[in-house]
Amino acid sequence: MRLLYFIIAFLLSGSLRAQPLAERLKNAWERFESDSQLRAGIASLYIVESASGSEVFARNGRVGLAPASSQKVVTAATAYDLLGPDFRYSTRFAAIPSARKDSASTLLILGSGDPSLGSWRYESQKMDSVYGRVARAARDAGWRYFGNTTSVQGRWDVSIIPRGWIWEDIGQYYGAGADVFNWHENQFDLQVTAGSAPGAPVQPDIAGADPFPMVRLDVQATTSAAGTGDNSYFFYDLFGRNRNQFLPIILRGSLGAGKKYTVSGSIPDPLTTFLVGLQHSMSRKNVSIDIPFAAIRAYSDTSKMRTFHTEQSPTLDQLSYWFLRKSINLYGEAFLKTIALRQKGKGDYEIGIGVMKDFWKARGIDPAELAIRDGSGLSPENRVTTRALVQVLQYARKQSWFFGFYNALPEYNGMKLKSGTIGGVKAYCGYHTSKAGVTYTVSFIVNNYNGSEREIVQKMYAVLNELK
Repeated sequence: MRLLYFIIAFLLSGSLRAQPLAERLKNAWERFESDSQLRAGIASLYIVESASGSEVFARNGRVGLAPASSQKVVTAATAYDLLGPDFRYSTRFAAIPSARKDSASTLLILGSGDPSLGSWRYESQKMDSVYGRVARAARDAGWRYFGNTTSVQGRWDVSIIPRGWIWEDIGQYYGAGADVFNWHENQFDLQVTAGSAPGAPVQPDIAGADPFPMVRLDVQATTSAAGTGDNSYFFYDLFGRNRNQFLPIILRGSLGAGKKYTVSGSIPDPLTTFLVGLQHSMSRKNVSIDIPFAAIRAYSDTSKMRTFHTEQSPTLDQLSYWFLRKSINLYGEAFLKTIALRQKGKGDYEIGIGVMKDFWKARGIDPAELAIRDGSGLSPENRVTTRALVQVLQYARKQSWFFGFYNALPEYNGMKLKSGTIGGVKAYCGYHTSKAGVTYTVSFIVNNYNGSEREIVQKMYAVLNELK
């Protein structure tokens, strides 16, 4: 009898697998769409055969939804094409000598929006490496005393945060905006210890030299029940700035009892944070630098400056790897402003968005299907269609830079997919090659689902599994 059941099950399985892919996807979609987690939500799925571009399955493919970080494939592909995979950012350090020999010189920093300077992801960009190179170059060039510092804003817009970002996000590490000078991915890390019982205060673990002295912390988070994890958030205290221009950051929320945590926030002033560290490095090279904590972002006449050092970033291909693999929002916003600067002469978010929309319009994508507010997908006001994302992915496949783009995509559910997650949103887009050797390009977005994120993800995977 068991053998008979096995044979029947095997034949049924083979029969189901023999169904056309479109029919299997239709059945899987109907199960997914009728799930209670979607009772107040909306989902969109668009799939094509990668080689031919022929549509395999489409539901709500031209409905604009919040794409979260799956939108990053649009920014990455645009940057690859308009900036080039070998593009590098350059940050120049220069000095303007004093008219008097016994007076202090002026240190100039001419940033270009490099999002990788001071990053721990690249050996050459680590903080101590950068500090050491700049300090040595200043000493070797004969500079001994800088009395003030000016960051040259140039044609880079002063707006750091894109329109449409929410208050709860901008204090977190993933809510760091793009300035003309960025440092350590504009991120600080804080080690904290939760109490032993719910309601106990959370204690910061501060030992040794503070690498982020411009961050003044007020830890108000409390301990929650064991096993509840990290539910803490950083918030800027806009009304707490003191005379030295320190911007207080408050840690609120809760952390599960009995554990140590590393919580990460966004640095409110990356330039001054960098200068404090540079001051220590330069002193070891017998170079003095004063740091006025106000008005250091003023424009400057650079006609008399003497460049003594230039820092170069890794290539855009290398930057894009981390942008897509680890979904670093800062990189997307830096790319967007850089595209604007290179194409239109000003590093401005709104100009960059216009350039991107025009770029894809020229390649057949309706601008109404790319209603974007930023370069990273963090804004909940972004509205992008799954059809547009597939069109971008299809375009990327035909470009000389595709290998780097494809390699940067993470792997989820055994597929090369860029994920996206913000409140009530889950998204995936990318590529998958079936056991039969057919490659598909796919985009899947869900908005306003209810219940567990883990559960909705597994249900999305169940639909995508039909491509295997």
